[in-house]
Amino acid sequence: MSKKSVIGEEDLNILERRLGSDTFHRRRLLEKALLRQKKPQRRGRRWASKTFLLEYVLRSLGLWERGFRNYLDPHLVEHEVYLSALPPAFEGFRLLQLSDLHCTLAEGFLEALLSKLKGIACDAVLLTGDYCARVGCHHDLVLRDMESILAALPLPRWGVLGNYDLLELVPRLENQKLRILLNEWDKIERGDESLFFCGVDDPALFRTSNLERARRGISREACTILLAHSPEVWQKAATLGYSLMLSGHTHGGQICFPGGRPVLRRTQIPRDLMRGEWRKGSLTGYTSPGTGVSQLSVRFNCPGEITIHILRRL
Repeated sequence: MSKKSVIGEEDLNILERRLGSDTFHRRRLLEKALLRQKKPQRRGRRWASKTFLLEYVLRSLGLWERGFRNYLDPHLVEHEVYLSALPPAFEGFRLLQLSDLHCTLAEGFLEALLSKLKGIACDAVLLTGDYCARVGCHHDLVLRDMESILAALPLPRWGVLGNYDLLELVPRLENQKLRILLNEWDKIERGDESLFFCGVDDPALFRTSNLERARRGISREACTILLAHSPEVWQKAATLGYSLMLSGHTHGGQICFPGGRPVLRRTQIPRDLMRGEWRKGSLTGYTSPGTGVSQLSVRFNCPGEITIHILRRL
């Protein structure tokens, strides 16, 4: 259990400068409060009782092993994205998105994922948060798995934190050459043209996302790809003129009836933003159903995804 932070004072000072003092301290206070909790909050207890009951039902019906096999079989999905602001030099650019890995949740997933990643061609890698299986999980084990996953992926690589991820992960993931965007941006240049990658801190639990700061200094006409763990900030993203928003968090429901309707729905995110491509005004979005799973190591009627986004000029 990572109940005690292992992050050094110098790293903390760097993170405070990157996030901004107010946002940094607000996040750290909530992190510490979550780690001190002896009992889950009332809403969390209700959710835990529902998932316990669902697991009992699946095991009683003899469906658990089938669901577990589904979990170990994330699908490779190629998704073409048409963007009016895309510079010609980036026509056909391939972005690999992984989301909600929830490392160490169950044995067998790491090996299954690594076998799926072999031979995938892409130009950049984007990870949309939740590397940990729960808040305060054993970070050394998570980082061991992440090292194996990242070793199978090319550079450049960018990511954001999810609602299960603590700030102390950032310097250690960046040592593995995964740049974490904390309300920040970076870019790729081809000749005189640029593609911008903007990332916000977790909007779901910590609520420390700052979409204005994440694109500060970037022209509104530029092609901007926003990484946000949860799609719930779509309205502001559309207002600020982002071109494409990539998210996860919802797991697409994870355990669904035939047709994709979730059996349990924990989030209040609008249903049309729960999974796959969506459009809101000039903003194009894509919500990954997750590569891994949360809490229950099964999937039904909602395959996990390794997503390749192929950028096209509109």
